[in-house]
Amino acid sequence: MTTSGGWGSGVTAILGGGTGGGTIENVKVYGSIVGGQYNAGGITATITGTGSKISNCANYAKVSSSNNVGGIAGAGDSSMTDVRIEYCANYGEIIQTRSGSYFAGGIIGNSYLGSVSHSDIVISNCYNAGAVSMPNHTVNTNQMCGGLLGKVLGVGYYNSLRMENCFNYGDVTIGDADAPNGPVIMGRHNTAPLSDDLLTPALSNDFYLSGSGAMLFGTGDGSVPNDGVDGEDGWGSDAIKALVFGMDSEQFADGTVLARLNDGPGGTAEGAAKWGQGREYPELIDFFVKLTPGSAARTSAGEAGVTFTSGEAGAYYYAVVPSGAAVPDIDTTGEGSPLAAGENAITLTGLESGAHDIHIVAKDTAGSVGYATRINMTIPSYPDPDQVDDSPLDVDTSGEDAPAVVVRPPSDSVTVEAGVETVEVPENTLRDAVSQAIEAAAGGGTEPTIKIVVEAPAGAVVNKVDVNIRVSDLEEAAGEDVSVKVASAVGEVTLSAEAIDELLAEAGEAEAVDVVIGRIAADETLEEIEEGLTESQKDSLRAVYDISFVANGTELDFVTDGKRLTIGLPYTLDTIAGELPEGVGVLYIPDDGSPPDPMEVMRYDEDRALVIFKTDHLSAYAVTYEPPAENTPPSSSGGGCDAGPAGFTLMALAMFAASAAGRRK
Repeated sequence: MTTSGGWGSGVTAILGGGTGGGTIENVKVYGSIVGGQYNAGGITATITGTGSKISNCANYAKVSSSNNVGGIAGAGDSSMTDVRIEYCANYGEIIQTRSGSYFAGGIIGNSYLGSVSHSDIVISNCYNAGAVSMPNHTVNTNQMCGGLLGKVLGVGYYNSLRMENCFNYGDVTIGDADAPNGPVIMGRHNTAPLSDDLLTPALSNDFYLSGSGAMLFGTGDGSVPNDGVDGEDGWGSDAIKALVFGMDSEQFADGTVLARLNDGPGGTAEGAAKWGQGREYPELIDFFVKLTPGSAARTSAGEAGVTFTSGEAGAYYYAVVPSGAAVPDIDTTGEGSPLAAGENAITLTGLESGAHDIHIVAKDTAGSVGYATRINMTIPSYPDPDQVDDSPLDVDTSGEDAPAVVVRPPSDSVTVEAGVETVEVPENTLRDAVSQAIEAAAGGGTEPTIKIVVEAPAGAVVNKVDVNIRVSDLEEAAGEDVSVKVASAVGEVTLSAEAIDELLAEAGEAEAVDVVIGRIAADETLEEIEEGLTESQKDSLRAVYDISFVANGTELDFVTDGKRLTIGLPYTLDTIAGELPEGVGVLYIPDDGSPPDPMEVMRYDEDRALVIFKTDHLSAYAVTYEPPAENTPPSSSGGGCDAGPAGFTLMALAMFAASAAGRRK
């Protein structure tokens, strides 16, 4: 976007008006914005009225003006009150070009509160990463710029400004100085000196990059203290400094600032739902393309298929490395591969037999790359060709507790249509494998198991598998106390011999039983349960799997006598975001719409990227991720109920269960 004229803004010249306010949400602005004789801002030029709000917006445009100029808003007028600016960021260069009574700031240029009784403005969870400058001013004039705010003006109502959980990372320069020399937080306040009782309630848990300026704040008359922000005698008392913290670049990049932002002011965890760690500094998650891991499965010895989901269109880039190798640097300067909003598929060729990690990076249509645009997934190893004979059977011990005889249905028994893979296991295939399974188990002193491996054709996107097994084959396996496992990229189910007997009794006179495993993307699920969820609660949900047994076209209402079914659901840890195996969980979603129940997870298999648990019947199950307890910020909920992420996720999934029950029956 390129704008110029009297007002300069990416969205609107004036937000609000009269006694009413306005709202701008979920906007990103790119390009160049040039203001004339009036204010200029990346999102809006001027805020006015009562109750205006700017939320979840980002400015990437260069903004310049001869008047007040800001990354989010140029200025507020004397009538504004009850204004909120939250979860916003400025990346663009901010320049105030003309000498005079004008101001510039990374978030707001001139926050003019005026004399309105009880007026207030709250700026929370915002940051500036762009350079802020006033090249035609000097530091000893009455005009100032600031990393976050250019000026705050009030007449006895100074406490009506609050700025919490914010930071400045951009250089602040006044005049033609060779190095940053301006205030890293606020350019000027309309009182001198700025006292503790005015600022202490107003600033909370705010940060700045050491060296991005020469002082915390400008003084009331525009003069500059002799000492810099990091000196013992720098401007501001110890009480004020206790609320604003200078951090070096390593502390911004290593997660130190991230942790304190996510703890929020006073440890309230107010920012935890939004902040993620970028390479240089914490970033607000919703500003960027969000990638969600899907499936990664071998389709042959040298090939694999990978799927993942994107929240919006753009381009993606990837690199494949041996499993466990260091995270590679991925060049995103080229054109990349087209990224679709929704599910995307990658076909890999020329792979060696061992396990690999694929790292994927995405950028939006404007070229922005940030937090949540990077994921990694593990591609499992392929059996050593020396262990596989010419038959569809072989013994596989990779990643298993016990050896299993592997059955790979021939390609002519596999069809894929609209994301559903249907597999018919040829009659007598399991019968032929029983003796081999017993022999393999005897050598290791373990339970005999037959594993039916469902492999998708190269390049196919599969969200659901339907494996048809002859009853006669299942009877043969159960009669010899052999377990049967169905394993696919969408998930796996293991039936003990006892469970097979119970299943066949439920199937009655059916000739075959279908094992159906379907993956419902988290984004699709959230469409049904979105109302009332915070971003944190949404983020804990990864995917929902609907698993069932079907005979003669009817889903069986099947329950075993004890937990005789073992389920494995795929989930790849996001190691870039610091996810740990201990944080992976599973929720059982009852068919009757009652609240979901947490399942006891046996283990997270890192080699196969599976969360393993036991159950007594099949239904819908959700994979969730929440940080382990020792890493979870304190809850900010009050009262007598738990309003944390897990609690809301349970309630939300209960709503989903009611609708899911109707769909499945």
